[in-house]
Amino acid sequence: MNGIHDKTYVYGYFSNQVTDRLQSYWYHHGEVVTMNTLREMSVDAEEKTYGFRVEGAFPAIIMSLNRDLEKTEVHE
Repeated sequence: MNGIHDKTYVYGYFSNQVTDRLQSYWYHHGEVVTMNTLREMSVDAEEKTYGFRVEGAFPAIIMSLNRDLEKTEVHE
């Protein structure tokens, strides 16, 4: 691929600042996608508001969509 990529995915609390600062390096490397909304994450959920910043929960959201994972029992 010679360092050229179609999309670069960025997530986390500071994803917007990181994208702004690194934009000059990524200019010719395809589209930069900031995973800070459910729409950007390609997640369709009934709940539209949350008590936390969605961009920080990206890995947990994606893992929760993986229905192939075995569920672990809750220990009290």
